Amino acid sequence: MVKHGTNEAVKRLECEKERMTEAKKRCPDHVMGVEEDGFKEFKDGVVLLLSNVGEHYSKLAPQDIFDSLTVLHNNDILHGDARLE
Repeated sequence: MVKHGTNEAVKRLECEKERMTEAKKRCPDHVMGVEEDGFKEFKDGVVLLLSNVGEHYSKLAPQDIFDSLTVLHNNDILHGDARLE
């Protein structure tokens, strides 16, 4: 088994989990959470299980998407590519 924190992939995912957990605390209605036991190490890798986030973006009004991005930006939270297509 991979020792905790010794593998670069594990370190990156641990950092991602910490960032997402902190972002979820600051913007609970706009950020995906990480399941309580959602960080798992395996012999050949590591995974992060995210919480359900709700409706698919295609079902949301464009203004709702814009508003969520505004909340993230106002709280200095970085996000991935926000292009919808």
